[in-house]
Amino acid sequence: MKIKSLLFALSFIFLTQVGLAQSPGSFRSNETHGLGFSIIGGGGLGSSIFYDFAINSELQAHFFASTVTDVGASFFENNSSTLKKNLAGVTLRIFPSEEFGFFIGIGAGAYSASQTVEQDIYCYSYYTSSNPAECSGYEGTRIKQTTESELSGSAGFGEIGWQGYDGYYFTIGSRGGSISVSEEIDNTNNIIDSSNHKEYAKEQWKTAKLLSQGYISFGWHF
Repeated sequence: MKIKSLLFALSFIFLTQVGLAQSPGSFRSNETHGLGFSIIGGGGLGSSIFYDFAINSELQAHFFASTVTDVGASFFENNSSTLKKNLAGVTLRIFPSEEFGFFIGIGAGAYSASQTVEQDIYCYSYYTSSNPAECSGYEGTRIKQTTESELSGSAGFGEIGWQGYDGYYFTIGSRGGSISVSEEIDNTNNIIDSSNHKEYAKEQWKTAKLLSQGYISFGWHF
């Protein structure tokens, strides 16, 4: 009986230690570094690369650089409006419980956006009233124009999500916040007012000043 009791006690201690060693909090403490990439959605599709550093079992610093691209699907033929949004920053993630991967975070970073509108428009020889003003003198031909807008500034945001663990790990979450624009060149008023090009591009450019993303990340801890 004494031997069985001793074996039971040893087994209990062993299993308890293994369970603790495999808890998310213990994992973050033991393997403090992480490298990986993310797939991003929200206002377009994009990706990012990142580096994670576990300060302790409850705090993690998340450094990342991301690019999201939104292509205007409502344009036709050789006409398009492409918006690119770049964000590089750091998030301090807080894990309220060592037993779960749930986290909240707050972060900041550098932000920039650029929009390129490509237009290739046929100017009618007849029904000239349907032509935009830029077609004057070019009836019966095509006119082409590229219009570019850009801005730069900073971003402040919050995050919420869940992080898996055990060697290869993944994270699912979302971030949202505000953009503080320090410099902007808005040329959307110069877009040729043909079809819905100008209206669409203006609405798209407004989203350049909004930050709302969802992401799935895959990484390796060491």
